[in-house]
Amino acid sequence: MTNTDEAEEKEGEKKDEQSDSPTSPEKVNLIFNKAVNCRKLFVFVQKLIAGVATAHAEMGLKLYLECALVAENCATMNVRGGNHSSSSCDFNGMAYEFIAQAFILYEDEISDSKIQYRSIVSMVGTLLSCRSFAKEDYESLITKTTQYGAKLLRKPDQCKMIIMCSHLFYRNEKDVSAACLMNMKFLPYKSFF
Repeated sequence: MTNTDEAEEKEGEKKDEQSDSPTSPEKVNLIFNKAVNCRKLFVFVQKLIAGVATAHAEMGLKLYLECALVAENCATMNVRGGNHSSSSCDFNGMAYEFIAQAFILYEDEISDSKIQYRSIVSMVGTLLSCRSFAKEDYESLITKTTQYGAKLLRKPDQCKMIIMCSHLFYRNEKDVSAACLMNMKFLPYKSFF
């Protein structure tokens, strides 16, 4: 064989390798033609966070809350866009599920009082940002968050958390007095009233 024959043979092998490579246009189209809906994406992210949460509970809790915000923002954009079809994703349900997972993680894994305090602050911030939950869902979430705040170890931390959680009850101007009375029952210093 001559040098030119060897060079032609190597070029032919390179062309064969290029046609079989996953970056060729035919292969790319086959790989990325699969449709992924939002629900599958959120379920995948939920599984990823569950893996992270086993090693780092506080980080897992914050990731659950961030994903809840993303799902809630998707719900808001979905409503603003006028897409109310039954085939669309239930973003509010996903947001509620992410917050519920954060609550479960808080109850099961977080025992340090400083981390509990920071976690409740994150929960309150997330719930203050959420605007598209149904009234019953929102009330159950804020009540649970307030209960967590009332069960903190130190009394000054309890008071700070109750005051912070009180903002959650003033989302709507309706029923302000009822919300105020409901919030007062969680106060650790009931002798003031």
